[in-house]
Amino acid sequence: MKNLVSDTDRIVFITGMIRSGTTLLARMLDAYPRSAIASDPYHPIFKAIRNTVAEQITGTNNINYDLPLDDYYFYPEKQKIMERIQGTSLDIPIGNLQLSELRQQIAKAAYLSQKIVPFLDDLRGDTYSDLIISGLNIIKKAYGDEETQMIGFKGGWTDEFAKHILLRFPNAKAIHVIRDPRAVTASIYSSGVKYPFVFVSRQWRKLATFAWVNSQPYSCCGNRVFIVKYEDLVTNPLGIAKELCAFLEIEFSERMIDFKFFKDGVGNSWRQNTFYHQGIQGFSQKSIERWKGIFTSDQIGLIEMLCFGEMLLYDYKSCFLKDWELPLSLVFNPPEVDECELAEWIKPYSALKIEERIHDMALECIRSTALTNGRVVSDDEKRQLCLNKDFFDFMKQRLLGI
Repeated sequence: MKNLVSDTDRIVFITGMIRSGTTLLARMLDAYPRSAIASDPYHPIFKAIRNTVAEQITGTNNINYDLPLDDYYFYPEKQKIMERIQGTSLDIPIGNLQLSELRQQIAKAAYLSQKIVPFLDDLRGDTYSDLIISGLNIIKKAYGDEETQMIGFKGGWTDEFAKHILLRFPNAKAIHVIRDPRAVTASIYSSGVKYPFVFVSRQWRKLATFAWVNSQPYSCCGNRVFIVKYEDLVTNPLGIAKELCAFLEIEFSERMIDFKFFKDGVGNSWRQNTFYHQGIQGFSQKSIERWKGIFTSDQIGLIEMLCFGEMLLYDYKSCFLKDWELPLSLVFNPPEVDECELAEWIKPYSALKIEERIHDMALECIRSTALTNGRVVSDDEKRQLCLNKDFFDFMKQRLLGI
C-alpha cells in the first residue's frame, strides 16, 4: 500500500473512558474540513502491545488475548507490566502476533469505523510502529482524500498509550476526554451491557491519572496534550471547539459544532450513542446530571468512595461521601450488579464472591487512609495505590489542603 501519511500531516489521538464523549469529540474533529478521524478502529493493536510486553516479562506466550487492559492498582506484578509498557516504544517487534488474527479482531471490533474493514489486508509490518503507520494509511484511504491534512483516531480505554503515539509521531497531539465517573457508570449501566462498579471506577481513575500525568509540564509530551471535560464540551461547544483548534493549530470551522456535518462510520448522518435519548442530534446538557435519577445513594456512595481523590482534582463534587470517610456499610456490603446482568466477557475477570468484594474494599480502605492522613508513604506504595508517585503527592496535597 502506498504511504499516504506524510510528515506534514497532523496526527490526532483521542482517548478516554467509554461513555465519556470521546465519540462525540471524534465526530467533531472528523467534521473539520480536510480531516479523517476514525472511531475505535485499533483497540486490538494496543492489547497486542500489552500481550507482547507481558510475554517478555513472564517468559510465556499464552497470555489471554481477551484480558482487558488492567487498572494496575495494588499489585507489584501488575505494575511491573505497566511500567514496562510505559518504558516501551512502538518500535518493538510484534513477536508472535499473527496478523491474520489481528485483522479479524479489528474487523470484529470496528463497528464505529466500518470503512476501514475492506483495507485491513494492508495492515502489516514487523513492529507496532509499522502497524500504526499502516493503520493511519488505512484511515486516510477509507475516510480521507487527496486534500486530507489531519488524520487520527479515537481509542477508548487507551490513555496509557497516548505517550507512545506522541513519541513516535513528533507532529502528533493527544486529547484526553474526562467525564464525571457517576455519569460514565450510569451511561454504561443504562446501556444494558453492564460491568461491575469497582471495575468501572478503577478504570476511570486509571485513565484520569494518565491524562493528568501526560499533561504535566515535565512530561516528555506535556505541551502536546489537551484535556477536555465532557461537561464543558456540551455546555460550551463553541468555546471548546475554538480551544481545540488553537491547540491543534488549525483555523476554527463552524462545521465542528454543526451536527449536519457529523458522519458515522459508514458515512451516514451520525446520531449520538446515548441510551437516555435514542437517536438525538445536538449537544445535550441533560446528560450531565441524569445519573442522579439512575442510582441509589449506596451506589453513588460507592463510586465516590472509589474515585473521590481523582474527582476532586477534576472538580467533581461528592454528594454522599463526607470528609472522605468511608461508610462501613459500603466496605462490608458494597452494592453490585447482579451476575446475570453482567456482560459475558467481563464475568471471568470480576470479583463475584462476597469475600472477593470485601477484599477489594479492604484495599480501597488502605488507599483512602494513605491519601487522607499524614502518614509517610514510600514511593513504591504511592505507585501501588495511585500508579504514579507525583500524582499521589499532588492528590494528597489537594485532599489535605496543604
